Amino acid sequence: MVEEPSRPGTSATSQLAGRMLWNLTGIVTSNVARLVALALVGQVGGAATLGNVQTAVSTANLAAMAGPTSVGSAAGRYLPISGPRAGPVARRLLWHGNALGLLFALVCGAVFVPFFGPQVALATAVLAFVLCQWAVARGIAIADGTALRSMILVEAVGALALVVAMAGAVLLGAPWPFYLLALTVLHVPLTLSVLVRHRRDPRATSIGVGYRRYVWWGVVGTVASGGLVHLMNVVTNGLGGAVEAGYLAAGLLLVSPLGMLSSALAQVSLPWFSRLLDDGREGDARDKGRQLSASMQWVVGTVVLVLVPFGPRLARLVFGTDMRLDHATFIVLGAATVAMASRIGAVVLLSARGYEQVRRMAVLSYVGLGAAVLVWGITYAVQGRVSALSAGLGYGLGAALVTVLITAVAHGAGAAGWSVVGLVSWLGAAYGVTYAGAQLGLPAVLAVALASALWIVSNRDGIRFLLGWGKVWVGDR
Repeated sequence: MVEEPSRPGTSATSQLAGRMLWNLTGIVTSNVARLVALALVGQVGGAATLGNVQTAVSTANLAAMAGPTSVGSAAGRYLPISGPRAGPVARRLLWHGNALGLLFALVCGAVFVPFFGPQVALATAVLAFVLCQWAVARGIAIADGTALRSMILVEAVGALALVVAMAGAVLLGAPWPFYLLALTVLHVPLTLSVLVRHRRDPRATSIGVGYRRYVWWGVVGTVASGGLVHLMNVVTNGLGGAVEAGYLAAGLLLVSPLGMLSSALAQVSLPWFSRLLDDGREGDARDKGRQLSASMQWVVGTVVLVLVPFGPRLARLVFGTDMRLDHATFIVLGAATVAMASRIGAVVLLSARGYEQVRRMAVLSYVGLGAAVLVWGITYAVQGRVSALSAGLGYGLGAALVTVLITAVAHGAGAAGWSVVGLVSWLGAAYGVTYAGAQLGLPAVLAVALASALWIVSNRDGIRFLLGWGKVWVGDR
C-alpha cells in the first residue's frame, strides 16, 4: 500500500533520504554484480564474446523500453495518488508487464534466429521477458515506499545469484548463450517478490486519467533517449563487428553505473515531484528540479573525470588484455553520461506534469536519435564501418542535444545555456587531464586533482545543493 503524502517538514526529508539511500544501495549492488559477471565474460571469452553478449543484453533492454519501462515509470506517477486503489492498480500494471513481456520476448527471439541461431535467440528471448517483468516490478516497488529495505535484500540475493551463476557457466566452459541465462538470475528475485506481494489484490479496471497516453509517449521518448545507448551497441556490432562492440562495451560498463544511478534517482524522486505538483507547489518543484540537475551534473562529472586518465588501463585490467579502448572513446562516453545526468531534474519535473510534457520530451528525444544516426551513417559511408569511437561520438552528440532541449523546455533558455557551458567545461577538463597533462609532463594524479578542482569551482550550485540538500528538498525556510 502506498504511503500517505507527506507534509512539508523533517519527516518528508527523512522519507526521501531513506528512499534515495535504499534505492542507491540496490543500484550499486546490482551494478557491481553485473560488472563482475561481465568481467568474467571478457576475461574468458575476449572482446568478441563480450561484444556479442552486450549486444544481446542491449536488444533485451530495448524490448523492455518498448513498453514495460514506461509502465514502471507510470507506477511512480499514479500509485502515489491512487489511495486505497493502489494495490489493484499495481496488479493491473503487473498484468500489462506480463503481456508486453511475452510479446517482446517473441519478437527478440524471432529477430535473433537468422543472425545468431536458435540457442542465442532463445536465451535472448528469456532475458527480454525477465527484463520486461523486472522493469514494471521495480517501478512498483519504488512507488510503494513501504518495503524498500526488503526490496534491497531481495536485490542483494539476485546479485549474489548472478555472480555464482556466471562463475559456474564460465568454469564449466558453457557456450556464451548460457551467459545470457545467467544474467537473467539478477532480476528474478525482485520480480517474484513484487508479484507475490500483489498476488491477492484484485485487478483494477482502470489506472488513472491519461495513463495510456502517458505510457505511449513514454515509450516513444524512452526508446529514443534511454534506448540510444542500447541501439549504439547493436549498430556497432552490426556495422563494426563484435570486437569493436566489445571495446565499446568495456567503456560503457565502466561509466554506465553512474548513468543508472541518475535514472534511479529520477525514478525515486518522481512520486515526490508528483505530490508537489498535486499540492500546487509549482515553484518549489521547478527550483528542486534545477538543483537536482546541478547536483547530478557535479557528482557524475567529478567521478567520470577522475576515471578518464585510467579508463583504458581499467578496461584491460577488468575485462582482459585485448580490450583496446582508447582515451578518446572513453571521454566521449563519459561526456554522454554527464550530459544525461545533467537533465535528470528537468526529466523528473516534466514527467510529473503528465503525458503532455512526456510527449514533448519524446519528440525532442528523436532530435538526439537523428543526430546519432546521422553521425553513424556518415562514418559508415566514409570508412565502411562504425568503430567504437565513431559510435561514441554519435551517442555523445545525441545525448548532449537532448539534454539542452529538455532543459530549455523545463527551465528556459538560460538554464539550457548553462547546461551547455557545463558540458563544454567538462570536456575541457577531461581533455586537460588526458592530453594536456601528459604533454606538460604532469603525473596523472596531479592532472586529475587540478582538473577536478577547476570542475568543482565551476559547479558551485551543485555543491551548495549537496551540502544543504535536506533544506532544499523540503523548502521549509
